[in-house]
Amino acid sequence: MTPGGRRSKSVAVIGCGGLGCNVLVHLAGAGIGKLYLCDFDVIAESNLDRQFLYKQADVGALKCERAAAFLHDYAPDVKTVTVDKKVTADTDLTFASSCAAVVLAVDNNEARRAAQAFCAGTGIPLVNGGVRSGFGTAYLYLPGESPCLSCAGLLETENTPERVNSATVGVIGALCAEITVAVLSGDRSAAGNLYIYDDFEIKKLKIRPERTCSCR
Repeated sequence: MTPGGRRSKSVAVIGCGGLGCNVLVHLAGAGIGKLYLCDFDVIAESNLDRQFLYKQADVGALKCERAAAFLHDYAPDVKTVTVDKKVTADTDLTFASSCAAVVLAVDNNEARRAAQAFCAGTGIPLVNGGVRSGFGTAYLYLPGESPCLSCAGLLETENTPERVNSATVGVIGALCAEITVAVLSGDRSAAGNLYIYDDFEIKKLKIRPERTCSCR
């Protein structure tokens, strides 16, 4: 797909923290036409070392709003829609109904389960990224076609508030954006492959559906 073709596409990014910042800037740079920025949190000073869309003067402001302001300057042709919501099991995600993909850049499994259920019901591709210290994963779930996040072991344990490596966040964010752009271009080959970044290597693990899971 040409950059011009991407102008007609919309992507929802849930989470505008360290991982989300990287995803957003790469998607905007790729020429995605509209980005939905979903995050309820405000910027803290401790975020600034890895959440590079924000600066000192932004502390206390909503992440989704300041991220949208950054993208307006960075890629003026990209339309942004801010969604000030915390994604839980009860959250209405219909704002993403017209999107060609949903990207999860969160650190909790309740949001992952909610987004997965929404995508399973709508058929929208779901890209999930996760980072813990110097370890990270990226995964593409295609509802009805590939194993879900649970099958990939991505919902087994809750993430801990462990300090993350800024460079690792950059690697996984760029990989999630690359997978998303590929899906929007019609390349779905990443589906069902768990990409694992560890010890300076990216490895690919083919996921098989759990026999007890109804995702396929």
